[in-house]
Amino acid sequence: MTQPITPIARHPQFMRRPGATRTLLLDLDRAGSYEPRILAVPKATDVDIAARSTHEEQLNVEPGSWLWALSGSSGESAGFKAQITDMQTGANLSSKPIDYRNCTGQGSASGVTNPLHILSRPRLILEPGLVAVQIINLATVQNTVQLCLWTAVPFDPEARPVILTGEERAAQIDALERLHRLHEITRARYPAEAAARRVVGITAAGATGAAPPWETMPATGKAFHHEKVVDTPAPGTSDYAVVAVTVPYGWTMAIKDIHCRYMGSGFQDGSGDLIWRLSVDDAFQPGYDDIRTTQGSAGQPYSLGSAAILAYSNQLVKFTVSVDAGTGIPTGSAAQMLCMIGGWYYPESLAA
Repeated sequence: MTQPITPIARHPQFMRRPGATRTLLLDLDRAGSYEPRILAVPKATDVDIAARSTHEEQLNVEPGSWLWALSGSSGESAGFKAQITDMQTGANLSSKPIDYRNCTGQGSASGVTNPLHILSRPRLILEPGLVAVQIINLATVQNTVQLCLWTAVPFDPEARPVILTGEERAAQIDALERLHRLHEITRARYPAEAAARRVVGITAAGATGAAPPWETMPATGKAFHHEKVVDTPAPGTSDYAVVAVTVPYGWTMAIKDIHCRYMGSGFQDGSGDLIWRLSVDDAFQPGYDDIRTTQGSAGQPYSLGSAAILAYSNQLVKFTVSVDAGTGIPTGSAAQMLCMIGGWYYPESLAA
């Protein structure tokens, strides 16, 4: 039997992989023009992610590389969620950010400690080779996390000549032909103009042709307006949920408008006495995680314009307020707090 030419398949878990996964990894090995490379996020070793905050990075990857496995670690037991997006195709690795325990190897499996999570089918990264990685810290304290992307990266075979037997050469040609066909299938599936229409977290429209469903409500969409008034929580209260909404199953929520205000005396915008935050599944949304001023008014909420904050089926969306422990503004029944989110739901099938 022809042996693999490069070391991609020599991880101790590899031989335990069944069916199509093992076949494609063998093709990557036998092609003789790929080498393993691990991409770590965050790239800087001293980056810690603040409590319930989001860290985003874009990685430059050699076009034509294959993502075939993931691993990761968290300094806090609460862990993190992750999403990986190919910026050319706009395709997300998962339908929504997924807990790292479900997409990275954990514990011990088949005698392998800290196993990799090998994808059921490796993902091809097209030109220009730009990958977006989003990591959401689920801990209520600062967390040291790392997500590793295991890739097979093409290199110039002329730079590293390998002497092959006739059988090895035939296997190499067959492997290259199969990989080339998969490359062309991927290109056909994700035309260039599709990238701008696809959903990547908190997003702004930039597509040509039909407007994406988070920019203009589609005919199948349903408008929503979630608003609540409560007594202002006591000083020292942290992230009190004024509005809490679970996205209906099978729908995507596009938040287009927000409104928050204090209805009492003595409050000054920007003082820090009150801090409003928007979160999705307890992950604060970048840009909306430290709101210290009134947003909008009773008759005119603050509009996100062509952008949208997106939440997916069964995710919990909260508009919270924190009250500084040393504040002197009236609280309790002496003053009220209002929070509102508006926009529309659209069928999650339209996200593609």
